[in-house]
Amino acid sequence: FSDRDQFSALYLLQDDESGDPYDGGGNTIGPASINQGRTQNIGATWNHSFSPTILNSFKVGYLRHISNFPETAPGMPEMYTYYDNLSVGLGMYGGLPQYFTDNQFQFQDSLSFVKGKHSLKAGWEVRRTRNGSSFYNGNKGSVYPWSVEDFVTDLNFTDAIDQIVAANGGPKVGSGV
Repeated sequence: FSDRDQFSALYLLQDDESGDPYDGGGNTIGPASINQGRTQNIGATWNHSFSPTILNSFKVGYLRHISNFPETAPGMPEMYTYYDNLSVGLGMYGGLPQYFTDNQFQFQDSLSFVKGKHSLKAGWEVRRTRNGSSFYNGNKGSVYPWSVEDFVTDLNFTDAIDQIVAANGGPKVGSGV
């Protein structure tokens, strides 16, 4: 480097954790939901003056963003009655855990010219984003009883009706049932 060069760099780090003590369930009542996040940004800039009227600026950057939603009650299935008007739910939301990671790479170069009263700037930029996310939907199982009554009685009434229909030979072919 010489007196015609200028170099600068930066590093930014942000950690964050948020959530709700009852919002990790399928609907009404559930375990805690947690969002764990981290963002890191690294950048560098190199400016070079070829002459008092020609300046080149080269920049490189890297950004990594992580946002995770872990299971707070591992193995607990989602139970949700969305077939009736009450829509009661318990258990862990079936779409957890979720892990989101984005990596972004950036390269940029520009050349500035000044000629009398005129100035011109030209350059290029390349960005590449890589997503390494994982989404585990339904890996613990889900139970969707028809109603709150089935939910409270552990599906006993629905099972009893199924047994009565099966004992009577089930639906008849061509009967429309």
